[in-house]
Amino acid sequence: MKYQNGMYIWGEKYLTDYDGKEASLEIPDGITEINAGAFAQCTQMPEKITIPDSVFKIEKYTFNNQNTGRLKEIVMSDKTIADKDAIEPDVMKKRMYCFWTSLQMVWMIILLKIFGI
Repeated sequence: MKYQNGMYIWGEKYLTDYDGKEASLEIPDGITEINAGAFAQCTQMPEKITIPDSVFKIEKYTFNNQNTGRLKEIVMSDKTIADKDAIEPDVMKKRMYCFWTSLQMVWMIILLKIFGI
């Protein structure tokens, strides 16, 4: 088992636990799976977690714990398969809100350019 920036990595491919305190966490490329409850014991959840394209599976209850209130954003590939219970619903609502807010801003800029305002 390897320890790197608060992450416990088993066999170079599996993130098994996290106990770091970073505000932003970037999971290393090459990790293929985030185990169930990997962040369950985390006392200071990051505000942002970036998951590389190499991660294809996020197991159940990965981001479910009492400290997920700090977590505002999870960036991951569309190819990543996350169990329906992997991420607390509040985190997904925040992510969708950010997505729609960004989309609205893009459309506003396009309309302003079209109409020359």
